Amino acid sequence: QAAAVQRIATPPAGSTPQAPTARSTMSVERPRRLAGNVRKQCANVSLQFLSWRSRHVAVENGSFSWYVPELSDSGHVARMALKGSIDLSMTPCEVCEVPGSGAQFQLRPLEGHVWQCGGTRFKGTARRFIFDVSPSEVPRGEWIEMVAAHIRFAQEEAQAEATVRLASPSKVHLDSVPAEDLAGSCEACPICLESLAGAEHAVRTACGHCFHASCARTWLAMSSTCPCCRVNLAEDADA
Repeated sequence: QAAAVQRIATPPAGSTPQAPTARSTMSVERPRRLAGNVRKQCANVSLQFLSWRSRHVAVENGSFSWYVPELSDSGHVARMALKGSIDLSMTPCEVCEVPGSGAQFQLRPLEGHVWQCGGTRFKGTARRFIFDVSPSEVPRGEWIEMVAAHIRFAQEEAQAEATVRLASPSKVHLDSVPAEDLAGSCEACPICLESLAGAEHAVRTACGHCFHASCARTWLAMSSTCPCCRVNLAEDADA
């Protein structure tokens, strides 16, 4: 099922939209914003073929986002619609050249990882995103350099935030779950996607979701929200 298109405010004529801010910045030096018109490789699942479509791409604050223009009745660009966005802090990933091409680059999870971006149709997959910068005034090498810089920025900042939280962790109540209670109700850990069957240490949050205890601790060191439903578990603990 395709993700719903989000709407953003209409930008002034000739300007580019601002990509969503992934997080508040800390002490990590923030790379500059880069934006431009490129072509994105798109897959038509029903017809099973690949095509190229024009997209406006912006990378800033550790987020990689792409947009499409919406035209007014007069044929002018009325607004830009957000079609997809990747929080580069959430998944170990890399950007690199597409072999055999002088203008294409790809953004993909590192081997053994899948996208963890919430609310997107590619969450849980190792999908590669391929872009052709031929329509852009910015050369491919600069695109790769800046996307790589934002990946480093996002992940170093996430690590810094996790370190702060570990120093003063939020109070979150987790209930231990006996192995026999996992059968049928909690088949896989939503964080690592591995089976919970036979897990010696499983926990349940106040909102009713089950995880490996080690996965839950790692997640809660970075965020106080449930990775499934986004309930603030720290608030629930204080209630």
